[in-house]
Amino acid sequence: AIHTVMYFYYFLAGLNIRVSWALLLTISQIAQMFGGLFINIWFVHMYLNGIHCTCWEPEIISIAGMLIYSSY
Repeated sequence: AIHTVMYFYYFLAGLNIRVSWALLLTISQIAQMFGGLFINIWFVHMYLNGIHCTCWEPEIISIAGMLIYSSY
């Protein structure tokens, strides 16, 4: 959802339209990143401690999540 708003912001910026909510967009992007990072760390913690997961292929999910968040 944040990326949709971000690309709309870039569209407006390309038209030289300044918006008042640019800082809010940046804060939302950072909050989304930390939220996703927290969820990923929690999931890895559950997996490494043998807590049951009903998801498909928890190993792949753990590795993919850590790769994505380590790329930032």
